[in-house]
Amino acid sequence: MSNPLLSLPEPTPRHEGVGACFRTAEAWELVVFDRLSAVEREAFAELCRDPDFYGLLRPRQGGATMKAVDRDTALLLLTFPGLANAKSDI
Repeated sequence: MSNPLLSLPEPTPRHEGVGACFRTAEAWELVVFDRLSAVEREAFAELCRDPDFYGLLRPRQGGATMKAVDRDTALLLLTFPGLANAKSDI
């Protein structure tokens, strides 16, 4: 019989993104909100309510969905340019 006082605690669940590898392909560009076209700014204006919102990852050519980017992610992509140009999909 096991002693509950000597048992190990259950592991804390990890956030899905912890330890994951995130990269963007050359087909994407990081664009700060202020540099978006007027049509794009109007379409994504509600995102500005989030104080951490930075801008969008926008496909250089059509056919893909834009992705909202927070300030921390933008900082990583701008600090380590190789991440933004890795040969891999998002």
